[in-house]
Amino acid sequence: MNGARPSAAPLNGASFGHRPALDGLRGVAVVGVVAHHLGYLPGGYLGVDLFFVLSGFLITSLLLAEIGRSGSVSLRAFWARRARRLLPAMLVLVAAVGLYGATVAASSELAKLRRDGLAALLYASNWVQLASGENYWDKFTRASPLRHFWSLAIEEQFYVVWPLVALAVASVSRRPARLLGVLCTLGAALSMGAAIHWFDASEGSLRLYYGTDTRIGAILLGGAVACVMHQSATSRGDRSSAPFGQPVQIAIGVVVAGLGLAWWRLEGTDPLLWRGGIAACGVATVSLVAVAASRRSSWLQTVLAWRPLRWFGTISYGLYLWHWPVIVVLDQQRTGWSRPVLDAVRVALSLALALVSLVVVEQPIRRGAIRGTAALFAPQVAVGMVTAIVVLGTIPHADRPAGTTVRLADIEPSSAGATTTSLLPAGTPLRLMVVGDSVGHNLGEAALRLASTEGFAAKNAALVACPLSTHRERTLNMDGTTADSRTDCTKYPTVWAEAAERFHPNVVLFAFGRSVAVNVEVAPGTFAKACDRRYDRYLRAQLDVGLHTAAALGVEVVVMTAPYYRGVIGPEGYPDDGTDCLNDVLRQAVKAEPKAHLVDLAAWLCPKRKCRRQIGGIEARPDGQHFDEAVAPAVLEWILDTGVGSWRTAPRALPAWPPAARPQPRQPRRPGSSAPPPRANALVGSAPTTATVRWPSGRAARRAQRGCARV
Repeated sequence: MNGARPSAAPLNGASFGHRPALDGLRGVAVVGVVAHHLGYLPGGYLGVDLFFVLSGFLITSLLLAEIGRSGSVSLRAFWARRARRLLPAMLVLVAAVGLYGATVAASSELAKLRRDGLAALLYASNWVQLASGENYWDKFTRASPLRHFWSLAIEEQFYVVWPLVALAVASVSRRPARLLGVLCTLGAALSMGAAIHWFDASEGSLRLYYGTDTRIGAILLGGAVACVMHQSATSRGDRSSAPFGQPVQIAIGVVVAGLGLAWWRLEGTDPLLWRGGIAACGVATVSLVAVAASRRSSWLQTVLAWRPLRWFGTISYGLYLWHWPVIVVLDQQRTGWSRPVLDAVRVALSLALALVSLVVVEQPIRRGAIRGTAALFAPQVAVGMVTAIVVLGTIPHADRPAGTTVRLADIEPSSAGATTTSLLPAGTPLRLMVVGDSVGHNLGEAALRLASTEGFAAKNAALVACPLSTHRERTLNMDGTTADSRTDCTKYPTVWAEAAERFHPNVVLFAFGRSVAVNVEVAPGTFAKACDRRYDRYLRAQLDVGLHTAAALGVEVVVMTAPYYRGVIGPEGYPDDGTDCLNDVLRQAVKAEPKAHLVDLAAWLCPKRKCRRQIGGIEARPDGQHFDEAVAPAVLEWILDTGVGSWRTAPRALPAWPPAARPQPRQPRRPGSSAPPPRANALVGSAPTTATVRWPSGRAARRAQRGCARV
């Protein structure tokens, strides 16, 4: 990922020879990062710190060698070398992302693509992502294909500033390596110390993870080792190639084992990382770099010189650039492939693109394919062209023609979860109340639209961002922070009872999109997630209370299974096994509640785990969980056909979506009353909303009140 080839890193004004072990270290770093992004190596993100240490070591070695030869640093030549090394492959990738925005990306992605594309061209991605609240550990939204540019931005910022520092040191000191080494050591200590001091578990670690000031420590540690090795070579002329002694060889093994454990177990959201963990890993990493670069032989050099590792090191820059966009674009939602097949294709395509980048783009330009006058203007022209591609390729576009709405008749029929029974007596109009969280709210809005045209009544009583819990539920976020649900969420039984008292439903749709990848506090200080027995017991208790609360309203309760989550990163959003565990608990809870009826939406939408990406030509779930507004009515129709049975009375065509304004349905006067009926509530935030056509009986209202009082 860094700019200089290890074999070209010089000391004392001359090359200290090819160091295959440094190529191998770079290969280890990029393999770790790719494995982490694919979800197989929790601590593989530490490969970025290995890249940082290598960058600091190699660039500082180059600068000290130039100072040793000429007594100064040619800023123009240095920055020109960095541009030839880094810009061509980066510009090709950013241009490809711009074309992705113009051809494949959903309109909801375009603003983020434009922001990140322009930030990448300015090498300011880390600060832009921090300012925009981009969560590196977020698994639940579609990530930007350029999210990984934060580390390239930090390195480029170092390349801009560090030669200026080296030039200043060379002009004031006769021993520039010593002074530069002191500055590196102090800077690394300040950087890592600041990260430890500023860390607050309640606020998260994104500021520390993205900040140049808190991540530069690893780069400066590499620079400090370069200064020490330079002084050793110049002052003592140490050219010994004798092997390290046995104590050193054993110590190397201990360091490798410790780092291996961190790469295997230390997740990026673990508070230990910022309580000295990242500093300890940095010190261990820099010691391995020193051993790999040393003239003295060791078993570690032999391992790192293994040809496959060296080959990965050769293509590491291109592989780092391309692997993440490939992972983002090729997801299960778009391909429908199983994880093993999908990951194999991702790795193969990433390797192929990295190899093409090396042979076709990087090496020819580095070797002078563009010369003379063209070389003077090529960078400006290329940057201008790529900027235009990013801007034009991310102009908002319509994902579908205006007025498009999908109905169930537009979808290929499926027999999954179908039933021929009817929950309502013949001729009884449907009065549907939807409860749940944001997924329920999503379907509740669809119910309001259908109610205005299908001759039934609907109420949206779902509460956005509220778990099914009568206490403030605490979750452990992906960035290491904890969050409690809102106080009003705990009052959902009262909200449901009051909504039922006013509306008097005869069917309740129970629709929750429970997270299966976030750790929930199931006991004081104990966090667990789906497929953990502690979490499953906790969830079952919640479902029992929620289903009993709904059934106590005196109605039939239709419960939908959760479809597999699709279209996001790390690993693939909600793990499929976690969704299966959630649905297993849900089925058990439904069996225990006589008035609850299960509708297997997961089997219909995702048969054999292959989810429908589009319904009626429209992306079904743009964020991987919530249904598109134009698709949700068709999904609700299937749920009602399958779970309720006969519910249609006078079907009519749905109005175009989105409407200019939601029309309020006409409501009949109550018999014997001269006052007009109340208007249907308009949707405001997550407040319950209603579309009604008939008045309920007083008996149903009293029954609902008595049932809720027992809960």
